This record gives sequence, structure tokens and C-alpha cells, in this order.
Amino acid sequence: MNTAQSSLFRYIREKKSGQNLVDGDAVFLELFTRALPPELDRPILSGAFFILFVVNGTIDLSANYQQHSVHRKSLVILTPRTIVTWRAASPNFRAYAIGFDPNFFDSLPPYSHFYNQWTAYVSEHASPVIELRDAPWKNLFQNLSMFPRIETSRLHRNGMLRYLTNFLLLQIADVLYENCTRPSGRIAHATELYQQFRKFLAVHYKHEHNIAFYADKLCISPTYLSRIVRQVTGRTVNHQIAHRLLIEARYLLDCTDWPIKQIAEELHFADQASFGKFFKEHMQLAPSAYRQKIGLEEPVPPRLS
Repeated sequence: MNTAQSSLFRYIREKKSGQNLVDGDAVFLELFTRALPPELDRPILSGAFFILFVVNGTIDLSANYQQHSVHRKSLVILTPRTIVTWRAASPNFRAYAIGFDPNFFDSLPPYSHFYNQWTAYVSEHASPVIELRDAPWKNLFQNLSMFPRIETSRLHRNGMLRYLTNFLLLQIADVLYENCTRPSGRIAHATELYQQFRKFLAVHYKHEHNIAFYADKLCISPTYLSRIVRQVTGRTVNHQIAHRLLIEARYLLDCTDWPIKQIAEELHFADQASFGKFFKEHMQLAPSAYRQKIGLEEPVPPRLS
């Protein structure tokens, strides 16, 4: 029986197809059309915080079942829980990619410049794709092109890579700042609480579908948690939980041969009927009908209000 336990980051590490950075907490890849990982022809969990910088050509990718055509001078940011599929690339496609272990990402303090800017950006933009102006594109290209030039035999290689990585994150933070309409510093406390909520959600979303559980974990009231999440993201807590469940449900329907009853149990719905009602509410299709459509038509867009 097929399972859904693999991830892109684990695949890259096992195949040793990337250059290790920052004491092994990150990997660097130079991607070409002819050398794209074969695992990407189907939905796969990213398993890391990925930054993709397109140097040349175009690529069509899906991030959490949303389609994007990405071209030169584009920056793509993927979180560890993103379901990604790369569908087609032009013959001249070339890109740099860096993947950070989730522990590295989670270790960033909530007051860090990078995390604040990232949180502010994702709260305003549904798309993970950023179109870069000429100056930021040139600066990022110069930095990223230095990674493969650092020889493994260098005495201070780790220090150089760590410096370049930290500098890169600061450069990207500036790009995110330029693409936000709301300064991140105004909601520092809300951002910290929202970060903690996201961590709890990533661990417990399959088992806990109720806002009261997450509010209790944060030692705040459900009303206050609702206000914080809406302040930071513009959406409700229930939307955040449903969105995470829906992505996982689609992934399991796409990538496993599990019976629908087993998927309902995996996501801790009361029964198969409850899961079917939830799925149809958001996808306008029953799980069995959705599974039949896979590979036959264009992906069905979710409807999450």
C-alpha cells in the first residue's frame, strides 16, 4: 500500500544531490530542466523551508494545489508543509534553490527581521511567487552564485556558508518588506502568538479541529486567539484549520491508495460521512469523485472563505 511519508527535502538528502550548508541544516541545489528530481512529477511534501530563485527560463509548479507559472527574475518561497508539484519546465530552465530543515526555520526567534517580514508577507499574499525588480534580482543572483564556488576543502568553508546564508535571509527579508503594505513591527506580539499557533497547528491539526484546543495550548481565550489570527492573516482560525486539513486530504487522495474511510480516520473525523461532508463543502466534489478526476482534468480549485 502506498504511503505519504516521503518529502522533497528527505529525497534530496538521501540522494545527496545538494550541497550541505549551515552544519547540515540546509542544502543548496542548482536546478536544470534535465536534472529536476523525478519525485516532483507528483504531489510531494516539501518537508523544508525552500527558497527557489529562477535564473533563466520558466517552470510550471503547483504549491498547495494552486498553479503558478514561474519565470526569470521570480522568487518562490515554500514552507515545510507545502505540497509541491513541478509539472513542466522550458528547455533553458535554470534555478538556484536552498532548503532549510524545519528545525532551522522554527529556531528563528519571533522577533527576527526575517520571520517578521515573512509572516507579514504571507498574511497579505496567497501566492508564494514574488516578481523581483532588477536591483534585488541582481543582488540575490550575485549572492546565490557564490554558494557553488566555495570549495569543500576550504578551511573556513562552514563559516563562509553560514555568513552567505544569513546575508541571503536578510536580503530576502528586504524583498518581503518591499512587497508588504503593512510594517511588520506594529504587530510583534501578535506575530509571536501567531507563530506559536502555527507550530501547534502543524503538530496537532490531524487530531484537533477545535479552536479551544489551540487557545488552551497558548493559555489565552478562544476569542483572543481568533482576534490575533485575524489581525495577522485577515482570516479566521477555523479557516486555518480547514485549509491545513483540506491540503492533507487532497494529498492523501492523490498519493495513496488508502480507502476513504482510512483517510477519514487518519484526519480524525468522526466517520467517513463527516469527512465527505467537509471535503465536498470545500471542493464541490465528494472524495471518491475527486479521486476519479485526478489526472483527467485540470485541478479543482478549493473554496475556502
